[in-house]
Amino acid sequence: MRILITGASGFVGGRCVSRYAQTGQLDVHGIGRRRLSSPNYTSVDLAQPFDVPFTPDVVIHAAAMKQVPACEYNPFEAVQTNIIGAKNVIDVAIDNGVERVVAVSTDKAVSPVNLYGATKLVAEKLFVQGNVYAGGAGCG
Repeated sequence: MRILITGASGFVGGRCVSRYAQTGQLDVHGIGRRRLSSPNYTSVDLAQPFDVPFTPDVVIHAAAMKQVPACEYNPFEAVQTNIIGAKNVIDVAIDNGVERVVAVSTDKAVSPVNLYGATKLVAEKLFVQGNVYAGGAGCG
């Protein structure tokens, strides 16, 4: 099984890459903003349309601007990363016929009181709509 994990240079995405790679039975590839020296990692700005180096079976979308104060201070970056980035991940999943997409979210998306929660709420709605668009059985 081939797994693509966004946000692989962050805490959640990095842990996912480590856990899945440990099994030795999965082909795991991470993408993120930072430049890491790993053959299974690609530096990508999710706010820009992008392609993946292979067709994944599963995408785990863990990339996000997660710090509430940073989102409040730089709302444009929060929207670019958390909303436009989610849309670009959905586009890649649909274009590649990905079987399953898992989007990591937060409790702050429920009745949001700050920009971080609001951007994650919009991202959740985009993933639900992407599933509907793709036929309701994953994005493939």
